[in-house]
Amino acid sequence: PEQGTVEPNKEATIQVVFNKAKELQRELSISSAPDITLAIIEPLTSNKEDIVPIRVSVRAVFSKYAITPARGVNFGPQAYNTTSKPRTFELVNT
Repeated sequence: PEQGTVEPNKEATIQVVFNKAKELQRELSISSAPDITLAIIEPLTSNKEDIVPIRVSVRAVFSKYAITPARGVNFGPQAYNTTSKPRTFELVNT
């Protein structure tokens, strides 16, 4: 949550979503970036007692593939609504 109270000796779950709008167009690595901060606030006075950086690391990757053979995959002519002899090719996630 953007704000809230964590009682003494209690835990709070923080959910971080990266590239939610799926606008990222390339692979990316971020290492130990202090992009999230935790503000410690005294509730009685509303004074900011401390700001703690929370370091995050993110790696965005895209699926890559290779088709073998790279050229010349040709299943030939096929008459509509008929069955042909099976032909195979290999698809590998690299």
